[in-house]
Amino acid sequence: MGDLNMTQLTVQDVLKRRLFQEAEVIGSPASLHREVEWVHIMDITKVGQLLNGNELILSTGIGWKDNEEDCLSFLRQLIDNGCAGLCVELVEYTHTLPKSVIELAKAKSFPLILFHEEVRFIDITQDLHSIFLNRHHEMMTELETLSSLLNNVLLSGKGHASLLKAFHQFTGLSLRFQTQQGTELLFPHDHREDGNGNFLETRAIKIMNHVIAHLTVSSKNPLNKFQKLAADKAETALAQELMRSMYIEERKRHQEELWIQHWLMGNYTENEITAHLRTIHPNASFSRHVVCLGGLKPSHKEESASLISRSMIARSLFEERGFTLLMAFFQEEIVYILLFEKNIKNKECYKRLSEVFTILIENAIVKDFSIGQPQPALEKAAQSYQSAQTALSLKRRLGSNVSSIYEELHVYRIIADLEERDVLGVYIEDYLHALLQYDQKKNSQLLRTLKSYLNHHGNKQETAKDLFIVRQTLYHRLRKIEELAGSDFFDMPKRLAIEIALIGYEYIHGPIITADS
Repeated sequence: MGDLNMTQLTVQDVLKRRLFQEAEVIGSPASLHREVEWVHIMDITKVGQLLNGNELILSTGIGWKDNEEDCLSFLRQLIDNGCAGLCVELVEYTHTLPKSVIELAKAKSFPLILFHEEVRFIDITQDLHSIFLNRHHEMMTELETLSSLLNNVLLSGKGHASLLKAFHQFTGLSLRFQTQQGTELLFPHDHREDGNGNFLETRAIKIMNHVIAHLTVSSKNPLNKFQKLAADKAETALAQELMRSMYIEERKRHQEELWIQHWLMGNYTENEITAHLRTIHPNASFSRHVVCLGGLKPSHKEESASLISRSMIARSLFEERGFTLLMAFFQEEIVYILLFEKNIKNKECYKRLSEVFTILIENAIVKDFSIGQPQPALEKAAQSYQSAQTALSLKRRLGSNVSSIYEELHVYRIIADLEERDVLGVYIEDYLHALLQYDQKKNSQLLRTLKSYLNHHGNKQETAKDLFIVRQTLYHRLRKIEELAGSDFFDMPKRLAIEIALIGYEYIHGPIITADS
């Protein structure tokens, strides 16, 4: 087991050295437990950026002599920089410390060590530096031993539990390891953090900047430098083990891609799909599923390890939100088949999925996405997949004007269906031909006027305001629209048919705008 106190030299330890035997000490017992990492000679009173913290400062007092304010300012700077203590030689340049300085040191629990006889600071620095260097060497040796131990456990392939056990046995520190999915391991097994007054330090374990687990180290005392560096080793080893185990799991899952592709093409029955899923998730029962698409064509030159890393992050995000993921690359898209229980309603389902895809987009794992129509039967994955394709196609074509969720596309589902059957152009001609021909010939704004009038539900005042025209001009245009489109153009269901034709026109040609726009 590593000597966990080998790097923690305190002021009290320093006072036991031969050169400090005649020194006067002003400080509480608590102040003498300050950690000393270095010793530094300083006679200037402007500290600035010269200190790193935990230094034991040696001074002759020449910088302040008998100036109380300078001495007080110097002490405040040492305290603010986290120094371990101040040693002053009260011989040649100053013979006493001001009362205000002593009171401040006591108030801040900051130790003062006073030499009333001349002492060679060079001897003190050589003595203490030899201790620091020896302890640093011992620490690095112990850390190297710990690294070798953790590497051997990694190579054995025995998993996270063996890593945690080895670290606990070597350091004596208590540990709690928890994945984002809720799996928890404790060492020792009866260890509990609540209510025992221990000092805790929690580390986030990441892969590609995504948190996949947390490691909490528990100790009766604040962690010293060795313990923190040892915890760094454990954190790295656990990340490597998580990466290894997840990588192996993903490789297995990638072998499922061909089967998934056949599923999406509708080549399997419900019973065949259920039987296969039970080989992957034997204890799960799925009542619904939805197919989503991630718009990022994987480069043929991209390393398979990078693709697998992306899969691991996506899987972790979806599983955190109650989904089970099957994933494949199919027809130049990333296909996510998400299995879930009936108790997740569509609205909540869309909210959770959108959260995940927002994170995936922010991390450049996908550039866009679509969410297909949830299906109750596993053999209907092809329908959900086709609806996701429709949503993604519309999203790419119309941008932010439409939703990424198929069920929120509404009339655009009709438009897409008409285009797929190659009748959208004919439909538009049936309802808008006369208006389009008149606008083209007269350079008029009948189509724009019709759209605004329908959008404002026949409110003439709002329509005129929207078009920036007077009411008389609007009346003239409406009479012309009635002449060309029929006097019943505002009556249902013809009005609905015209509105669909207008949306279809914009779907093909872009927004209907005025000639002045």
